Amino acid sequence: MASHFKYPIEELLDENTKQLLKQLKGLGKDGEKLHKKVSSKLMGISEAFCKFIIDCLDSDFFNRTEAKHEFQKLSESDIKQRLKAAYNLRSKYVHAGKLPSSWMAVNYLRDNEEVIHSNPVIEDKDMQKSIKRSPTFIGMERIIRYSLIKFLIQTDIIEDDLESYNKSSQGKDQEID
Repeated sequence: MASHFKYPIEELLDENTKQLLKQLKGLGKDGEKLHKKVSSKLMGISEAFCKFIIDCLDSDFFNRTEAKHEFQKLSESDIKQRLKAAYNLRSKYVHAGKLPSSWMAVNYLRDNEEVIHSNPVIEDKDMQKSIKRSPTFIGMERIIRYSLIKFLIQTDIIEDDLESYNKSSQGKDQEID
């Protein structure tokens, strides 16, 4: 879904990365070659994935949590970091075959935790860090479900129009009478 939208590189990069690319470009011919090579790598799917998801998640998403406790819910302030960590976990599984551990298991989560608020006990410190920062499977399911619906609305596959729903419902009610 993220590849449906063609994002300009300026929308995918943070200010520090933009500055770094600007400095590279200013280093003459070699700098320009490096700039071109690095900027094309930065246009990867992970940045587009994060941008797409963040564009889909509005205030309603964050206000209507499914977690039982405040400290277990996703927050707008760190969503990009969490999405990057989730993408990193996905890459570890796809490219290296590393499983995320039972800390991510749905049956472990009893309160619809969208984030893990404790430190996972895992020997692999890099995996521990990724799991701690990533949304839980329940959190990711909620993010993807919401984003899918927003994508369908943005691309006019479905309408975001309560009035059209009400009209179609009224027609059905009249058929029943």
